Amino acid sequence: MEVRQPQRNSVLTNIAIVESATQRPLSRSTALPAELGQRLDNRLTDYWSFLRSFLRSPGSVGSIAPSSRSLAEAMIAGTNLDKAQMVVELGPGTGAITQTIISSIGRNSSFLAMELDARAVQRLRQRFPDVNICHDSAEKIRSHLGRYGRRHADVIVCSIPWAVMPQEVQRTIMQHVAAALAPDGVFTACTYIGAPLTARGRHYGHLLRNLFSTVEVSKMIWGNVPPALVYRCRRPLRPPEQARRPGSGRNGSP
Repeated sequence: MEVRQPQRNSVLTNIAIVESATQRPLSRSTALPAELGQRLDNRLTDYWSFLRSFLRSPGSVGSIAPSSRSLAEAMIAGTNLDKAQMVVELGPGTGAITQTIISSIGRNSSFLAMELDARAVQRLRQRFPDVNICHDSAEKIRSHLGRYGRRHADVIVCSIPWAVMPQEVQRTIMQHVAAALAPDGVFTACTYIGAPLTARGRHYGHLLRNLFSTVEVSKMIWGNVPPALVYRCRRPLRPPEQARRPGSGRNGSP
């Protein structure tokens, strides 16, 4: 009679096993092409980094997994990155969308990424040594553009988790972001399934429509985990001090 050994049910043990396996070099018979191997290694690193960040601070991370390639491509669709002179990414996290931006911008484009999480900044600087990764809040975007001798960005790509942010924080950041966007520029932001139905998610949608003349919403991107959609905004309407609160009247009264 075969006696089955008890299975280990420790999540930490399983994680350690997987991490150890991903760090061991492949034998010659199972070796992958260098480029594919590097992509797989980056992807695994992204997942572990993102999961650790989520478990450490779920209130500041809007998803449980890094952005998929399908979401990254949707975020830059219609932005004409190859013609943009100044591109800014807000909240790059693990760099999943950063890589897509780098592959799409023009030779003469300037690229700045702003990230608030110190550990993410360190990893991003290691992964993208040629990119200016700034450890600062998105509301400081205009001061950092000034270091490039610019007042506006042509494209702003944003992965900040708006649905978990208090409404006043949303407003403060977005006022500065809208003011930093060129009159003919494009701002894109992602959100996840169900988020637009929450109070903070609805507030963010209203805020965008108060700050931009055109706000487009993509179809649901089911290939992402969790499924996501993209806001694509153009033509900022007014300086930040003139933007009304969502739901307010013409004179700022309800």
